[in-house]
Amino acid sequence: MSIRARAGFLAAAVLIPWTFCHAQLEGPSETRPPTREESRKAARDAAEKLKSRQTRPASDVIAAKLVDAVLVKEGESVLVRGTSLESELLEDIAVAVRQRGAFPVLRILSDRYVQRLHDYVGPEHDSEIDPIDAQLAATIHAIIEIDSNESAGLLNHVPPARLAAKAKSQAPLDQLMFRRGVRKISLGRSLYPVAATANRYALSVEELERAFWYACSTDVQGLRESGTAVAAQLMSGETVAITAPNGTNIKFRIQRRPVFINDGMVSPGEARAGGAACLAFLPAGEAYISIVPGTAEGRIVCDSLIHRGREVQNLSVTVKAGKVTSINGRGFSNQSYTAAGPGKDELSWLSIGLNPDIATPRGTKPQCPMPAGMVTLGIGGNQWAGGDNAEPFQLALGLPGSTVKVDGAPLVKDGALAPSMVVPTLLIVP
Repeated sequence: MSIRARAGFLAAAVLIPWTFCHAQLEGPSETRPPTREESRKAARDAAEKLKSRQTRPASDVIAAKLVDAVLVKEGESVLVRGTSLESELLEDIAVAVRQRGAFPVLRILSDRYVQRLHDYVGPEHDSEIDPIDAQLAATIHAIIEIDSNESAGLLNHVPPARLAAKAKSQAPLDQLMFRRGVRKISLGRSLYPVAATANRYALSVEELERAFWYACSTDVQGLRESGTAVAAQLMSGETVAITAPNGTNIKFRIQRRPVFINDGMVSPGEARAGGAACLAFLPAGEAYISIVPGTAEGRIVCDSLIHRGREVQNLSVTVKAGKVTSINGRGFSNQSYTAAGPGKDELSWLSIGLNPDIATPRGTKPQCPMPAGMVTLGIGGNQWAGGDNAEPFQLALGLPGSTVKVDGAPLVKDGALAPSMVVPTLLIVP
């Protein structure tokens, strides 16, 4: 069993930095809430640091770091993909790939093209597998993608059954790449600076952009330290209990399953391990683990999330014997849920946020899993987290302010990291 540690150049997106004391790694007894003066000083320091940062690094700098993150080698084929919003950056990434002696396959899609594919191509073609995509899945060595999420609700008018059919047809290709150990890095993580995301946080695009790229300088060593402490406690435990003031009360087993630490890069050791070890996400800052199937019991209440581009409020999920038995909330699309495959019913993964440089403006709800102390539970596919559920459908439920206990010992307390220094039997950092 191993803990993955990825070294990366991007750490997390930040809106208003959280205070984080590394003394927390000594155990719960060392934690305390910051004083008012400490909070004010942290805010002032963060504001000054933010002012000193450039709005966005040069595209060739970003491109080189992304190429490094997936260990692009001479002679390899690399798929570079994203939306037309970032066409120049995608082109620079492709050039950086070629500079390494590798061969880029550049795929740039526009909202107009994606929408017209659904509006003007009949449903009888939804289950067809593109032979070019099949060839790529069998031959490429790495994927670099920009998930700008420009129009999250672009396909809300498309019947959920059609979207589910398309996802099902793509699943065998995804499985093939997973088995082949294709290295992949995805930049975005629900915080890419576009208008829709900025509006969600009541920020201008410029403010969000500055905050996003400022977060690229997050201390990677700090992420590794806190991630190792969190992972050690998870790996040493058997059961997890999560509670929150909103009514969340859920328990499940993890039974020493492998823990993955995302610090934004695929290491050589991870590349050799293959499977879930070959996946990296940016912004970084999470420790995640799959849940033992059939063991979850209780209720989850998610105050707010974005589903199919729309806000869902007060989503209530009841889980029995590891399966979702009821799910409902204001704005939730039951049709899209029921159209997915049987794996959608499984409570399948847990993520603990590690990044101390991300928080949300007062009065807004976080929609990403990276803030330090953020707790996220997932429904559906979990192969990326080391599980066996290959369902294309996933639903992430963010639970800010939660308390997480592993075998009764606090891991997160009221939304703040508080890992105990427990050393597992075997702890390997590639």
